[in-house]
Amino acid sequence: LSISSILATYVATERGFAARISLSNDFTYGPIYFVITQVIIVTYAYFAYGPESKGALTSNRFVANLLGIVVAMVLAVIPPGNWGGDPGHSRSMNRLHWNS
Repeated sequence: LSISSILATYVATERGFAARISLSNDFTYGPIYFVITQVIIVTYAYFAYGPESKGALTSNRFVANLLGIVVAMVLAVIPPGNWGGDPGHSRSMNRLHWNS
């Protein structure tokens, strides 16, 4: 946890004086989310499962990642333009706004 958090912060930090201001705009919030996710997973594993149950946590994260991939694949199959409702309502509101 310490090593990967240090690496993520080092890679995402600008060089020179800009390092005092903020993280790099090239990576946006990716490193912050990476570190926060690590902290949540490690503290959850320690307090919920205990330090001796690495296998249960590994299988839990594996299934969660696979489920996320499956959901992304299902959402990628939905054709563009299928908004789940009638877009005519939004179009009529836009026309009313622009014409008034």
